[in-house]
Amino acid sequence: MSTFSELWPKFKRSKRYREQFVAQHAKQAIPFQIRELLKRSKLTQKDFAKRAGMTQGAVSRAADPSYGNLTINTLVRIAAGFDVAFVGRFVPFSELPKWFDRLHSEPFTVATFHQEDAELTAQNLSATTTAVPTVTALDSLPSNVVLLFRRKGPKRSEPRSQPRNQTKPSGFQPSPLEGTN
Repeated sequence: MSTFSELWPKFKRSKRYREQFVAQHAKQAIPFQIRELLKRSKLTQKDFAKRAGMTQGAVSRAADPSYGNLTINTLVRIAAGFDVAFVGRFVPFSELPKWFDRLHSEPFTVATFHQEDAELTAQNLSATTTAVPTVTALDSLPSNVVLLFRRKGPKRSEPRSQPRNQTKPSGFQPSPLEGTN
């Protein structure tokens, strides 16, 4: 993998190089992660496809670095099938080489929700108080990351005249596991 000092002069020289670098590495990094998650979960593409409410062909394409046409909906469904979160994030170019170096040099592990819950429950049981552990993941985010939170409930002085459309996006198919633990 290229180092920051090798890549930065290339980034400076050409916007086209920057665009191609991002496209190439995104198209490789996401399928790499999908293949690793499949391997670690010991699931075949066919079995995982059933779990995620997808076809085996769609899973195969998502795990193929030469495909490159993944949609956000597909990535979200794959994440749901693994019971993990997917986060797409915009970053400055200076973070790219470091991020990709970490992806390829550090072990790739993602705990499922149930694994994290078991760990938090064990930590909570061993604590002397019964307070819920404080989530500190937001504290570790870089200062240039903008977080958007959805406000709960109306905060207006007057009620909304028209209710918001509460329908799901077109093409949304809930996985067979929706609503289960």
